[in-house]
Amino acid sequence: MLEEGTSYKFLIKGITELPDAGLHFILEDPFGVKHLIRKKYYEVYNFKNSEYIICTVDKINCDGKIFLEPKHPHYEPGAIYEFEFTGWIDKLNQKGDKTLFALVKDKFGNLAHIVLGSEQSGPFHTPDVIQCKVNRLKKGKLYLSDPNIDIEGMGLEAGETYLFQINESFKSPNGKEYFVLHDQKGNKHILLKKYYMNYGFKIDDQIRCKVIKFSSKGYFLLEPVHPFYKEDEIYDFNILRLEKNNIIVKDIFGYECKIKIHASEEKKYSSKNGVLCSVIGFRKGRLVLVVSTEM
Repeated sequence: MLEEGTSYKFLIKGITELPDAGLHFILEDPFGVKHLIRKKYYEVYNFKNSEYIICTVDKINCDGKIFLEPKHPHYEPGAIYEFEFTGWIDKLNQKGDKTLFALVKDKFGNLAHIVLGSEQSGPFHTPDVIQCKVNRLKKGKLYLSDPNIDIEGMGLEAGETYLFQINESFKSPNGKEYFVLHDQKGNKHILLKKYYMNYGFKIDDQIRCKVIKFSSKGYFLLEPVHPFYKEDEIYDFNILRLEKNNIIVKDIFGYECKIKIHASEEKKYSSKNGVLCSVIGFRKGRLVLVVSTEM
């Protein structure tokens, strides 16, 4: 079974066209399971039929769908490279604030934008190249950050839980509603409202959030502590139904959750009404569950 964040060797089996979705490469993983990635995102990679390529499991969503990201021919996530500087642009950031971005060009001529720290930035500063850290690759696109920005100075570490205060809310230019949170050092963070409507959050509330990671978009991803379920605890869930290699259960708020099982286990659970599950995490307010080994 594929694991999120791990890289595997995939065989390109061919190309198929999906209605309203265009051409896709057909990839076969080491376990013989086939996957699709959209061809248009990787034209410059020059993939060929019957060759092996390395892909990282970028994400496995709550429904068990697997998203793959092929290894880039020139760039590695986490590494620092020099990019050709092409100019400055003003645009709104995720918080709706007007921000100065630098435009840079990669080896394929694709443009990317980046917020720079004081050492490299300024509208009157026109370098030939800018040093950028590759945070992430998604659909062949580079997400960059300034390696000189002191993320560690904010005092937040991925995997740790901290106290935040909800100071305000706002609607972004794309119509999404966010809470603005302040950490103990006064740094601002954002939290998308729609995933936590059942949590009962209000302005001036103090809430505890786990830091998931520093996003490739330039801010920390936070996951509030769930009001009912606790990580690493075991709960009994009613089985709603079985789908292919999945048990479907419902949480206390009525959201359906998928739990991965092996095909050989489906018969065992088809006659059961409930299943004990361990909460191994949360994602956008939804439970991430595995079948508990404790009976």
